[in-house]
Amino acid sequence: QKTAYEILTCDWSSDVCSSDLKTIPNISFTNQYIGNAPASLSTATIATSIDDFRIYNRVLSPADINYLYNIQLSGEWVYNNNLFSWYNFDDTYYDNSGNGRHLTNVSCSFSSYSVSGTKSALFNGSAYLQLNTNSLSLNTFTLAFWIYPISHTADQTIVSYTNIISSANYGWSINILSSTSSNKLVFSYGNAGASWTVLDLQTSFSTTSVWKYVVLTFNSGTLRAYIDGVLQSTQSGLTYNFTNVQSLRIGAGANHTTAASYLVNNSRIDDFRIYTTELSSTDIRSEEHTSELQSHVRISYAVFCLKKK
Repeated sequence: QKTAYEILTCDWSSDVCSSDLKTIPNISFTNQYIGNAPASLSTATIATSIDDFRIYNRVLSPADINYLYNIQLSGEWVYNNNLFSWYNFDDTYYDNSGNGRHLTNVSCSFSSYSVSGTKSALFNGSAYLQLNTNSLSLNTFTLAFWIYPISHTADQTIVSYTNIISSANYGWSINILSSTSSNKLVFSYGNAGASWTVLDLQTSFSTTSVWKYVVLTFNSGTLRAYIDGVLQSTQSGLTYNFTNVQSLRIGAGANHTTAASYLVNNSRIDDFRIYTTELSSTDIRSEEHTSELQSHVRISYAVFCLKKK
């Protein structure tokens, strides 16, 4: 058996890439060196710079390689910046954005079945994650996450930023309606009234249990909902009220003291992010692709982008 590998060399000054496809016998590695080699080869350390070195466990397509090259040229700002909080759920509920907004875990666990990284958050029908904050009362922001939904006869809450005081409803939530209500994905919001305003985002959302990428953007009362990178719904004129809303929940809804409407058993969420800006449709497609590629960072295949001097 033989292994094919490709070295992709890109010249940043001319934006031109060339590739060299090689075939080598399969071999086993005991040590890997970056910038040097074993002493037995008498090879000097190279005098250059290397950045963002990745090894994937699958062969990247030409489209993948082109994407990785161009996202680096653009600065990959979507992936790292403008984050309010970011949870990759790789054996931790900590905030990966560096902003210190760590989640409190109430009976969740981790699943090795993930889209991005190595793990996802696993829910059991009475579990949720909570962030105690009143800082999410923003007019412009974006929610982005992967979810593996399960159809059920009960309504479920994916994420909520709500409170209920003396029968008055405040804040917003993203819900999956019951199987008797067509498994709809909906957005509900309250403006201090006795009832929630419910907006349909997609029908049959949880009919099939597969990973789905959900992005909701908010900008001055306009909501846009994207499923798997495709715009599904645009809603205008939203007027939610954040009075006394003090916590964000992932996997449950209701008020500060009582959780309800849980995600059912075996539901999973991965790579959950909140941005303090409205992502564009181009940003969202880039974010989805980057998130999916992160799950393949393992040993087997490498693409090298070298800057020529």
